[in-house]
Amino acid sequence: MSTFRRSLDDEWRRGLLDKIEVDLNEFLEENADEIRIALKNRDTTMIRAAGKKKSSGQLSDQEMLDLVVRRILWRRGTVNPRHDLEEQQKEIDQEIWYEGERTQGPVSTKRREEIARHWAHLHAARWREWHVMELLYTWEKMTPKFMKLILDTTRRTKSTRKTKTTRTTKTTRTTKTTRTTKTTRKSKMTQTAGTARQKKKS
Repeated sequence: MSTFRRSLDDEWRRGLLDKIEVDLNEFLEENADEIRIALKNRDTTMIRAAGKKKSSGQLSDQEMLDLVVRRILWRRGTVNPRHDLEEQQKEIDQEIWYEGERTQGPVSTKRREEIARHWAHLHAARWREWHVMELLYTWEKMTPKFMKLILDTTRRTKSTRKTKTTRTTKTTRTTKTTRTTKTTRKSKMTQTAGTARQKKKS
């Protein structure tokens, strides 16, 4: 087992990936349509190549969906940018704290900015790479649950659209019926009034 894998296993056991699990859950629910479209259109060379394998029976539906989600996570690199910035800021704040301990005094604003730039230069890229590894690991650990979530969300979306369409159709029919009824009543009232006038003249 690689060092990376052991580190990820340790983070998982200690609950350090719980927040990522929540973020990933929300991301997949919100982007179920995009995932479904990518699965259908096979919009990258890798997905097209996998699609050919699926068509020939070499890949199952689950394996194809797994590939599409992994591709999206790799491409985006994040499922919650705000949380990522907060986590990076915690790392920078820790470096600033170390600097205060080293100098035994307050850290000036200028020095804080220098530390932040230095951290970004040395660690930001590797931090993002590791974060993607955490995302993919969390997806792997929760694949059955997340796949069900994606498929159920897609079904609910279709059902909601169908319900809205049905309601709109019913409303349109009711409106048309109401207008027709009002027009018919108005026409009858006009005819009755005309007949009454003719009788008075007679």
